[in-house]
Amino acid sequence: MIISYVIGNMNKYIIAIIVILSIGLSAAGYVFFSSLQSQPSIPNSQPTIHDPQRTTTSPAPTIYIPAVVEAKKEASKLESAIQKSPQDAKLYYEQAKQLYIAASLEEARKSLSEAIGIDGTQASYYKLLATIYTEEGNYEQAVIAYKKAIELDPQATTYKELAALYRFKIVSLPEAESTYRLARELDANNKYILIALAETLEAQNKKEEATAMYEQVLQLDPRNVPAQNALTRLKNK
Repeated sequence: MIISYVIGNMNKYIIAIIVILSIGLSAAGYVFFSSLQSQPSIPNSQPTIHDPQRTTTSPAPTIYIPAVVEAKKEASKLESAIQKSPQDAKLYYEQAKQLYIAASLEEARKSLSEAIGIDGTQASYYKLLATIYTEEGNYEQAVIAYKKAIELDPQATTYKELAALYRFKIVSLPEAESTYRLARELDANNKYILIALAETLEAQNKKEEATAMYEQVLQLDPRNVPAQNALTRLKNK
């Protein structure tokens, strides 16, 4: 019973991590609580590709706590600022963050769409968009948004969020491999990207190439425990 509960809620914790990376610790507290209470789990067995037209799942609960009330006030203030400067993409982005904290996911996406329409070069905009899609259960669109963020900012930690989705088989392993190869081309010595690629290769039984990736990680970081453990595991296969 306990094991089943932990497994069933594991995906919600991963969503919470994505939230923290996207909007910061101060805003993440409410969203983490909300996700544990109401958000659907990412499946860990059958691949699930949601309809790209899907935009909402069950509505988030209305919980009138100070963080939510304050976020709604801030979103309203930003709306006034937007009326004065309708071409300021950053204002729309800041409004989207506040609306997200207030659990107004659809409105947050609309504000982000405005921001991206004005300035589509900011990786942070796509990261927040992907976070919202993840919360809504629209994982296919989340992957697309995360890929765009990687394209715009190779140094971002976005590949970690992608790994969270890939590990639950939201997309195929070959597609995951393709994404990590692209990320590696953009940032060849990033040990986290190399590990993610190695894990994907290992999952496809590409033992020699996976071994080479793990060894490259150890060249960059000789004390890297995940790479050390992986090489031991592969040698024993």
